[in-house]
Amino acid sequence: MIATSEAAPEDATSGGLVADVSRALSIKDAPQAQLFEAYRQEAAVHRELLLLGAPVPAGWRQFRQFLLDLGPSPGGPGWVVALKPGSNEAYSAMTAHWAKADDPEAVYWVRSEGSSRGGWNRTPAADEGTDAASDVAVDFSHVDMLMPDPGKQKAFKQAFQLWRRQVKPAFAKAATPTFLFLYSTVWALKELHDNLNAKGLMSEHTARMKVREQDPAWSKYSEHMAHAQATIGVLSEFSSYSLITELDKLAERLVRTEQKFRA
Repeated sequence: MIATSEAAPEDATSGGLVADVSRALSIKDAPQAQLFEAYRQEAAVHRELLLLGAPVPAGWRQFRQFLLDLGPSPGGPGWVVALKPGSNEAYSAMTAHWAKADDPEAVYWVRSEGSSRGGWNRTPAADEGTDAASDVAVDFSHVDMLMPDPGKQKAFKQAFQLWRRQVKPAFAKAATPTFLFLYSTVWALKELHDNLNAKGLMSEHTARMKVREQDPAWSKYSEHMAHAQATIGVLSEFSSYSLITELDKLAERLVRTEQKFRA
């Protein structure tokens, strides 16, 4: 059986979604050796899938792409890479997810008895229904405009796909890439603001402003502020908030909205 064995820490707060986006970006850029060290259990699952001849997409020959598509395992013993209900007999970014091996509904690739190869633990059954969220057109144009680097675009889209799978069908139209981009940008902006403020660098005092301009966090703050300003006006539900005087309130509102999408 292909399974992970160590528990992974859970995202503890509303910053968890920001961590998901940041993690996808860091997975893309991290050296291969660091990925294998940081995600040892996922690497073991990946290796066994390949050894057992599982029907995986070509990109999954690379552990990095496998991890970007699936995300880290929820952790603990007995987790497998399974097919989503109604999927055909092949793994892909859209058909696969982490599941518990003892889930009676889980369909996953296992070692065949008396063989070095594998097969499905049971025959996948196609489902005539469709996920409501999959029927909603997804527009990345606003995010692509603000984030022109192709690598970052790809990482964001993969993070969005992972998040979108958790969204209730009733909120599929509202759970857009633009919303997720604003969410992650505002929380990153808030963390940078708090960091600079703790150093006394948010003051308008001329002398402190010179010090501030030399701090690496300031350039990141300025970049995130520009992205947030360009995005908040696109989402009328949040456009009344000031990014200067109501940043905390906006962050809290975004958290409540995001939780509503998934609750």
